[in-house]
Amino acid sequence: MASRECNKKQIKKKKEIIKFRGKTALLYIKYEDHVLFLYCNPYEMDSCIREVVGWLTFENETKICISSDRLVDPLPNEKRESGFVILKNNIIEVLELLPNSFKQIRLVDYGQKA
Repeated sequence: MASRECNKKQIKKKKEIIKFRGKTALLYIKYEDHVLFLYCNPYEMDSCIREVVGWLTFENETKICISSDRLVDPLPNEKRESGFVILKNNIIEVLELLPNSFKQIRLVDYGQKA
């Protein structure tokens, strides 16, 4: 419990620092999330730590919007994305993923027949 409180204090100090270079920045975010509990002792419950990778689509002083699934070549009627809205107070860590840091590997060759 003490380590999470310490992390929250550090994040509040860095709140103004969490700004990104562009709206198309690809980000890794570790954040503290809410937990729904049913029929258990609420005093034993705690929040959980989650991770998400996606493109920054919106940011203001209190929250960021990350798009984790987006269209590459949208048709005229396709304008939908999927993602997350994360409160900045809940963010533990943010990393910007740079294109030159990716390593291209082929896991499965889907286009060829065996």
